[in-house]
Order: sequence, then C-alpha cells, then structure tokens
Amino acid sequence: MVTTSKTTDFLRAHIDFESKNLKILREKASKENKPILQPETANLLNVIIKMNEPKTILEIGTSIGYSSALMAISAGKEVHIDTIEMLEENMLKAKENYKITGTQKNINVFLGDALEIVPTIETKYDLIFMDGPKSHYITLKEKMISLLNDNGILICDNVLFRGYITGDKKFARRKETIIAKMRQFLDELCFDKRLDTTILPIGDGISISILKRRDI
Repeated sequence: MVTTSKTTDFLRAHIDFESKNLKILREKASKENKPILQPETANLLNVIIKMNEPKTILEIGTSIGYSSALMAISAGKEVHIDTIEMLEENMLKAKENYKITGTQKNINVFLGDALEIVPTIETKYDLIFMDGPKSHYITLKEKMISLLNDNGILICDNVLFRGYITGDKKFARRKETIIAKMRQFLDELCFDKRLDTTILPIGDGISISILKRRDI
C-alpha cells in the first residue's frame, strides 16, 4: 500500500465489482495467507479490461489464480489467457479456483520459471499483466514488448514496492538490488519512445503502458 490508510479505506469502500465466486477466492487467499491483488488494483484491472476487451492475455505470476480468473470474467467468454507460475502448489490451487469461477476453459497455466518460459512464447497478446518476481521485470521488459500486438497494453503491479522505490520509506540493505532493478525498469519503461506509460499510486503502485503502432 503506497497511499495513506484513510485514502485506501475510502477507495475500498467504493468498490463493488467482485462476483460471489471472486469473493470466495479472496477469502480463501486470506485464510491461506496467499497474496493476491489489492481490491483497488483489482478493480482498476477490471475496468481496463472491460474498456479494451482483449482477446489474448499473458500473465506473469499466477499465484492461486485470482487475477487470471478476474481477467477472464472481465474479458468475457472469448478470451484466452496464458499464465505462468513457478510453484506447483500454487498452480494446483489456481486450477481448483478456475473451476470455482467457471473460467477453466479460458486459462492455460505454464508451470516453471518465467525467465525460461517467456523466451519460448511466440503468441502475440492484446494485454500482458506482470505480477511475478520484481527483480525479473527489467529482464523481461523487451520480450514483453515484443509479444504485444499494436496498441497492446502492458500492466505491471507492485512497481512502487511499499514506497521504497520513491524513497517514502527506508529500506534494508538486503533490498537494495531489487529496488535498483525496479527503478531502472521504471526509468526505461517511462522513457521508451515505443510506449505511452503512466504510473499510478494505487495499491502497491501500478504502471500502465500502451504500445504504439509499429508503422508510425
């Protein structure tokens, strides 16, 4: 959370988009102590997807499947989602949760390290959602851009990393490397002429980039 607690409470009091089944997934995640999208971030993702109606989506970081289920519901029955998860335990929970939300036919899960799987992908996507290991963002940036269709959207979560990135909060020395990599990633993302990018202080910070047409 990178906003004040009062602002966050206000925002969450004005969010009412989750279906009954998505609420079940959020409750399960809380009981199992599994991190999922914060409500205000989830609602923003829901709105972006409904506005743009992507047909193909790639997700980096499945966790227990909340965000991919959300995206499948928001995008509709014709969407296809590829999602990558490193931990088998999470993958199995995600597949159970897709059945709960009725989204299992729309979602394909790759088990393994995104750094190894992403370079093998040739599919083009209308939207890519990055919510995996933060130190991987800078490594995956160029491949992510290459996998986007023209006018495709790249959304990255946790980019302000608890306020450490902006200096609002002090960080331990052990976090120096990941913070340096995230700052480099945001610098490159925001000043990349191929993209139009904004960073929003919602949840733990989220960046939204649109790939310009390649023939311009």
